[in-house]
Amino acid sequence: MICLFGIGQQEIQQILISVLAISLAFTIASTRGENVTAALFALLFIVIIISVGLGFTLHEMGHRFVARRYGAYAVYQMWPQGLMFALATSFLGFVFAAPGAVYIMSPYISRRQNGIISIAGPLMNIALSFAFFVLGLFAAVAAPGNSFMGTLVYYGVSVNMLLAFFNLIPIFPLDGSKVLAWNPPLWLAFFAFTGIFDFFVIPLLFA
Repeated sequence: MICLFGIGQQEIQQILISVLAISLAFTIASTRGENVTAALFALLFIVIIISVGLGFTLHEMGHRFVARRYGAYAVYQMWPQGLMFALATSFLGFVFAAPGAVYIMSPYISRRQNGIISIAGPLMNIALSFAFFVLGLFAAVAAPGNSFMGTLVYYGVSVNMLLAFFNLIPIFPLDGSKVLAWNPPLWLAFFAFTGIFDFFVIPLLFA
């Protein structure tokens, strides 16, 4: 059986299917109503696989890694119905993505441990958002006016920060509900931080 970084073959397949499905959904939603060629659609699909797909994967692997560090059994399982729903909503111009989740099983996980496991996913998205921002600074110097890099940086920064904010909404089963139960001030700080970036800073950066 193929195993990569402790991830089994079946789990890898489910992650790849999820990444391809949500990337296709985001590409369809982004080009809805636009007269784009097949080449442009394919190029945007590649951009979204790199930016959105990487953000989704690292988010779930963040949960998985921390849960396993606490001795829990943690494995990613895709949700086929959620993937189909994401593709369906993309034709309406938006994506409601529920591709799957890391399922965690343990005899006992404390509220603190559960909160740390939950914040790990949004933290990966925040870190990736800033990584894409730094990439954009280098690209502006090394390849000014490169449309591919510009689009990649835009999606990498904006979508990853939006994923962090969305997952921090304090409604079960989203991560925010578990972080809030563990540490309300920490939850508020991250929720406010990602919200300010999503709705004020990023629009100014990419105006």
